[in-house]
Order: sequence, then C-alpha cells, then structure tokens
Amino acid sequence: MDIEAALGSSCGLTIDADVRLTLESTQLLTDSIHIFAAGLSPDRTWVLAGHPARKRIGIIGSSGRFVPDAKVAEGPWVSISGHVGGWSAVGAQEIAKREWDEVQTSRLPVKLLVGATTANYVAGFTAPDSDLVLIDLSRGKVVGETAAPFGTIQALSEGHFVVAQFEPPYSVTVVDTLGHGTSVTPEIPSEHLDSAGHWRTASVLPLDCGGLLQIIADLRSDRRISILYRAVGTTIAFVRARPQLFPGSFVASEASERSLLAALDQGGERALSHYTWSWE
Repeated sequence: MDIEAALGSSCGLTIDADVRLTLESTQLLTDSIHIFAAGLSPDRTWVLAGHPARKRIGIIGSSGRFVPDAKVAEGPWVSISGHVGGWSAVGAQEIAKREWDEVQTSRLPVKLLVGATTANYVAGFTAPDSDLVLIDLSRGKVVGETAAPFGTIQALSEGHFVVAQFEPPYSVTVVDTLGHGTSVTPEIPSEHLDSAGHWRTASVLPLDCGGLLQIIADLRSDRRISILYRAVGTTIAFVRARPQLFPGSFVASEASERSLLAALDQGGERALSHYTWSWE
C-alpha cells in the first residue's frame, strides 16, 4: 500500500505533515492521586487512578477531587476507554463495561499484564516474553497470537490495535484481529535520547487522519520525546521524533474530537490538561 497516497486521499495530508497542539484548559487536582490512564468520551472523562497494584475507576469532579465510580470495585485494571454513557476497562483477568447506569463484568480466558479492548476484542500480553494474544469477547476465547515486543497497547478501531514497545528500540506494531501486522522502529536522534536517562514508552495514542503519537519518558527526570507516525490499516511509517516541551504525559485521546488529555505530576503539583490538535 502507498501510505502517502492513501493518507492524502482520505485527509488531504502528506506523510510529513506535523501536528500542532493547543492548550484548551487545565484543572488542578486536589487529591494526592496518580492518574495512570483515561478514557475520553463526548460526555465525560473517566480515569484510572490510585497506585500501581490497585486502581479505581472514576471521574475528576469540579473541585479537582477524584470521585470513584461506586458501581465497580477497585482492582488491578490495566486500561480504560471511554464512550457515550460509560467506559470499558480491561483488568488482569476480567473486562468491565459501563453502559449508563449498568456495569457488566465477564472473565477473560487468560490473565493479562497489559491489554486494551474494542467492543468485541481484547488484545494483551500474559507475560513480558509472551506473544500478543487476541481474544474474541463474543466467544470468550483466545482466537489468535502474534509476535510483538512487550509494550503498551491501544485500540485503533474495531479491527486494529497498536503496540508500542516499552524498552529500546521502542518499536511500534499495528496488528489486526487476525494477527497480521507490521512494525517500525523510530529514528530518534542521539542528542534527544542520551544514555544517562532511563527511557521507556509511556503511552501511544491514536490521532485522526492515520496519525499515532508515541511518548517516550525518562523515568529519572521530566524529559520526554514525542514521536509521530502515520498508519493505514496495518501499514505504518515513522514521521519524526522531537523533544516534548512540557513535563506532562498524554494519557488519552479522542480522534473524532481532536482532543488529548495530559496528566501532570511534578513536585507535588498534579493537574489534568486538555489539548486540541491541528495538522500543518
């Protein structure tokens, strides 16, 4: 597939188009919580907050306090996505979905360390050295496995997932529910990725027009690198890598609204910042 031609025909963009971020609002958090992930939806933002082993699902109220969702228990949740009227969350061995006032849970056939879900499928890793497993929720069983480096996962659409490798070389893989996919390794200038840091992929988020944004963070400082890709189907191409100019970590995106949510946790100050993006 000619990825540049496909993107140009669908979005009127070339593969080297860049993304410009605009800060829309910032909300200071009054609770001493850490936000691990968020699910953006047109009506509400849901977050996973707590500490690494036990996380709660809830919202950030107008006062900046975390308000847990009383309909779901604390658990080792690994990801959350938002939709109109609720959220979907993947746990270590269960999936939970909120539809307005009802929450339904079901068991997964395997225990996941990392995972993400669409309406009908879950993709995840059972161990750092395992293949990526694909689970059909309607059948309640693993329907495929494919080789992919261990990393964070996001759903791109009903039929596709993206995996960003935690450790070097930080490759990004796009796969479909049949296990077909392609990978690309980012070209990060050495002056951006020095050996003194402890760099790790923090997130990978879908943008519109086939864009993907990967954030690599230095766990020993506030330095971050943002990496842009273009993807069509399971074809992916690296665009560019640049230092990120603020210390927040992007935790959620909503491509249809061109919205990004960033969590800031620096020196005791915690906040959520809402950004929009445009292409140039």
